[in-house]
Amino acid sequence: MFKNFNRLWIRKFSVVSNKQPYFISYESNNIQSIIKKHNQSHYNSNKPFIIFHPNNVINKINQWNLLLPNVKPYYAIKSNPEHHILNIMKQFNINYDCASKNEIKTILGNNCHGDKIIFANPSKIPGHILYAKNNNIKLLTFDSFDEMNKIKLLYPKAQLIIRIKVDDSHSELKFNTKYGVNLCEVNMMLRYASLLELNVVGVSFHVGSRCNNTEVYNSALYSARQVYEIALSHNYNLSIVDIGGGFPGYDDYAFRKMSMSIHTGIHEYFNNIKINFIAEPGRYFASSAYTLVTRVINRKIYTDKIIYYINEGVYGCFNNTLTDKEQVTLNTLKPTTKLIKSTVFGPSCDSIDCIANNINLPELDIGDYIYAENMGAYTVSCATNFNGFTPAKVKYILY
Repeated sequence: MFKNFNRLWIRKFSVVSNKQPYFISYESNNIQSIIKKHNQSHYNSNKPFIIFHPNNVINKINQWNLLLPNVKPYYAIKSNPEHHILNIMKQFNINYDCASKNEIKTILGNNCHGDKIIFANPSKIPGHILYAKNNNIKLLTFDSFDEMNKIKLLYPKAQLIIRIKVDDSHSELKFNTKYGVNLCEVNMMLRYASLLELNVVGVSFHVGSRCNNTEVYNSALYSARQVYEIALSHNYNLSIVDIGGGFPGYDDYAFRKMSMSIHTGIHEYFNNIKINFIAEPGRYFASSAYTLVTRVINRKIYTDKIIYYINEGVYGCFNNTLTDKEQVTLNTLKPTTKLIKSTVFGPSCDSIDCIANNINLPELDIGDYIYAENMGAYTVSCATNFNGFTPAKVKYILY
């Protein structure tokens, strides 16, 4: 089933892509064999490249539907807005979480309707609110009085979702410092919304990314139920609970535990209440979609270590090591029988461009390959051309 889908999708992809990547069958290839074949035909190439794994995205979608069938995913396109991933989302009828006019444009430009989008930025630029209104995007989030004033002025018929703060102390990337209202503020916020005659239809939260405690979803859902009760006192019968994002990209065991916590919370706090549950997964779908392949362009050999310089760095697709706190695993094509303490830098002239420090690698030569798996989320979407170095692009699709 998946192979037939992928071949159909590949034909669609080849129509819209100006620089078509190579399509390689998974049955006779793996990552290392692709790199070796690439080396034979592109021996003198100094460009980093990406191997795209469509089946990994499809498997994540199927896993979500199996473990969270009652939670509708809205893909957070900020994690990876590349069209080959968006095309898969479209084929599987996934909705979208957008935070700006340009992200909305991207989805609408992929022949999707506005009713498949949630504008989940609680602090929106006024012109972007008007753009959402003109394109029939109904769901908007808010967490402040001034945001409600803007919406009343520009889009009074929008369907609003109040974002609350929940426990994010167990997450490496926290959001409470920027977004959400405290539970004690909800009553006052909804009273004001009622005075403005705004249409509040739901509540949302985010437990933070890289969460180390799967049980926080249960307590967050309890807070959402409290908001539901407060809303009733203002004649708002909420119909949506948005459980946000933060789902792991390649730790399936942790995701299963999160799913169980979510199911428990839904059963405990919203049993026999008609609620549509939605979520905003990004890295969950995108992380395992990419393998990033780089080459050694220089090295310095010392008695106790080797420093390597490669052709991709933290200003390119390895920016996730800084902004997303990703601990990347660097792999090579050489046997690991003898390992040497190593540091790996990117190509730019900035000393902060360090991808990994004091890791163990086999001794590598200039031109040898270093690759990293699970590089699909918050990599290409955040990459820059700093110092004139172009970030890696998709070169091969492994179907």
